[in-house]
Amino acid sequence: MSTAAVPAAGRARRRARRGFLARLARNPVGMIGFVLSVLVLLAAALGPLLSPYDPVAQSIRERFQGPSAAHLLGTDNFGRDTLSRVLHAYRTSVGVSLAAVGIATVVGGLVGLLAAYFGGWVDRILMRLMDVLLAFPIILLAIAILAVLGPGSANTGLAIGIVYTPIFARLARGPALTVLNWDYVAAARALGSSPARLLARHVAPNILAPIMVQVTLSLSTAILVEASLSFLGLGTQPPTPSLGLMLSESRNYTCSSRPGSRSSPAWRSSWRRWASTSWGTACATSSTPRCGTLEDAGAARAQRAAPAHGAAAAHAAAPTRGRTPAQRSATTCAVSSARRRDRQIR
Repeated sequence: MSTAAVPAAGRARRRARRGFLARLARNPVGMIGFVLSVLVLLAAALGPLLSPYDPVAQSIRERFQGPSAAHLLGTDNFGRDTLSRVLHAYRTSVGVSLAAVGIATVVGGLVGLLAAYFGGWVDRILMRLMDVLLAFPIILLAIAILAVLGPGSANTGLAIGIVYTPIFARLARGPALTVLNWDYVAAARALGSSPARLLARHVAPNILAPIMVQVTLSLSTAILVEASLSFLGLGTQPPTPSLGLMLSESRNYTCSSRPGSRSSPAWRSSWRRWASTSWGTACATSSTPRCGTLEDAGAARAQRAAPAHGAAAAHAAAPTRGRTPAQRSATTCAVSSARRRDRQIR
């Protein structure tokens, strides 16, 4: 690669990054969700530093107190500070959700890549196993796994990761099948690249965009599943704070004991899930190019290619609405090869 191509590639990546951020900024709901998600992550990371009290310290004399200067969000049925428990509950829920989605992304992505690369009976067996997992409802399958593993935060993250693995396996397999048919992948295979190197260096980087969007969307549902399992007593165990566990403990007390004792954990979990979902939807919308943008780029490419390669290259570079992504990729490779040959002739 020439030294002039490296700065050009860097500028192209910076322009793409700025374009994505500009499209995200034009989506107010997505931007609000992004800001709220960042605040939740900061609260989870800095929870022990921000909490004014020990989240498990009990004071029966101060039970069911309302918001005050000493306790900004009041106290619960054991006199524990609600703000401290909420901050630590964010830490627990976000940690479990990130671990679960991380497991699902790695295992599911690996299964999808292997199924796409080997094909045949390997593809059929792996995808049928994923179909079996997809046949069960998420909560029901997670409960069944926790019934075997036992309750706890670590087992909850593992159970949610197993439940979400088929989603990422299916998502990784589809784009991988397309990328494996591209010319540069065939060239790397012809040069003797091992399957591990081929998948890690040439296929995986080209399927990261849809996977990262799915990660942001799965985080929101993983947070809800963790709260649901904790509410049922199968997730995080007391005295460790969790929003689902806090809601389960408050259901035994009427709203007259302390106004908002039930609704406080519920709406905190709801707006946190809404923030993650809104951000994920905005990422999906912003990362998908519009047809007009692709057509304009194709027309500009055709105009640049016309003087150097004639009418045939211009026709090949021009966009066609009926073309599939594989056909457009093949056309791009053909035009690039023609340009290289033209430079060699010169």
